[in-house]
Amino acid sequence: MKNVTSLVLFVCALFLYGCSESLGVGNDQSGGNIAKNGSYTKMLVVKNRLYGVSLSDISTLDISDKNNPKLLDKKRLGFGVESIFHHQGLLLIGSNQQMYIMKIDANGVPNLESQSRYFDVEVGSCDPIVAQSTTAYVTLSPNTITGFGNCGIQRNTAQTLLIGQLRSYDITDVKNPILKSTIDVSNPKGLAIDGEYLYVCNSEKGVNIYDIGKNKFAPELLYSSDPFEAYDVIVNNGIITVVGGKNLHQYNLEKQSGKISLKKLSTIEL
Repeated sequence: MKNVTSLVLFVCALFLYGCSESLGVGNDQSGGNIAKNGSYTKMLVVKNRLYGVSLSDISTLDISDKNNPKLLDKKRLGFGVESIFHHQGLLLIGSNQQMYIMKIDANGVPNLESQSRYFDVEVGSCDPIVAQSTTAYVTLSPNTITGFGNCGIQRNTAQTLLIGQLRSYDITDVKNPILKSTIDVSNPKGLAIDGEYLYVCNSEKGVNIYDIGKNKFAPELLYSSDPFEAYDVIVNNGIITVVGGKNLHQYNLEKQSGKISLKKLSTIEL
């Protein structure tokens, strides 16, 4: 039953918000009606609000009446917006230039609190974001599966910057996020948090699992899987669901003799 539920959640994430209310699950600790989404998602539901990002804007819709959704608000952010993640009343939005943090007000409308550039030069990195407590984790990769292109390219030059990083930010003060650590990862993609573990997809190299329980700002690599295509991940009720290429994989986390590993449960061809 857990496998079926996890698969349904992943399909809901891919098709955005259709199942969020019936499942009643969340991707943070703030409660309420929040769908469980992958880190590359561009739309999500919080209570009776639907938030969606385009390449340059964020839109807020009132979906109290599902037969008659109404546009409440639309704000321009900047070009290259790629992902959106909800965390305790905040929307963390990744673009290929910077991280935006927006706070949802009493009317369900997000307002900009801060924006943090990744590099001094204009580099098109690709960056999903997840968060737990007062820490945000960002992956920056040199290319993308989302079709935007130009990831890892220093614009207006012939130079290619092979950026592959896992970053942690202190977001205690949402108006002033602080970069706390940068870890080199060859080609990181989607990521997910489950308690003390941070799961990071590493493209054709599979999945890395980091310990963030000992020091949340210094993720410690505990495990690297055998190579396979891994682009995004959702963890729910102990089931790790990974999408990669044409396949959807499901795993359990195994702990033996102080070590962890992934045990495959199933593979579904998409």
